[in-house]
Amino acid sequence: MRILKAFVTFLLPLAVFAAKSSAANKFQGFHSKALVSTPLKLVDSLYDQLTATPRDYSVAVLLTALETRFGCQLCREFQPEWEILAKSWIKGDKPGDSRLVYGTLDFADGKNTFQSVRLA
Repeated sequence: MRILKAFVTFLLPLAVFAAKSSAANKFQGFHSKALVSTPLKLVDSLYDQLTATPRDYSVAVLLTALETRFGCQLCREFQPEWEILAKSWIKGDKPGDSRLVYGTLDFADGKNTFQSVRLA
């Protein structure tokens, strides 16, 4: 029994360290993508990865419907401003000190996410 306790006590800090390093690597991956193309163009699976817990970074995601068949004039008017904001932010924070990732999820690319998001 003591061996089991010692083994668990030894493995617990290693598991915590592994979880922290994977979260840091996760942010670095998204940040490097954002340096190339910001805001990140998301699909359902990438949205799920970006917003999955645990995470040690913040996420700002614009849920939009840009295609004309959806008739969202506000979406089309706001999109350029959103892109300017995201590009300005990443330009001023190239090292990623703020730990903030910008993304855009269009309805055409993320129907499942739109259907699962509940507004209070």
